[in-house]
Amino acid sequence: MNSQEFNVFLRERSLSFWKSQKGKPANLMMYTGIKVNGKFEEVDGKQTQFQLSNLSTQLGVYNETIIRGSDILLMEFPAQKEKN
Repeated sequence: MNSQEFNVFLRERSLSFWKSQKGKPANLMMYTGIKVNGKFEEVDGKQTQFQLSNLSTQLGVYNETIIRGSDILLMEFPAQKEKN
């Protein structure tokens, strides 16, 4: 696998991951130290902006938000039990 093929593989893997997280709860730690949480919806093609819904913050709940990736220190998706 040459470097171009490897880059394509990594890009597809990254996009597949973000697609699999759509609609799942997400916890974010902002660079300011503030913790927020909401439901992950979308990421832009450059993975620099993230859309979340029902974002719960210290100031209230926002129905739809776009957060710059540069403002996020950590984003985690809590493990969920599979439904049988």
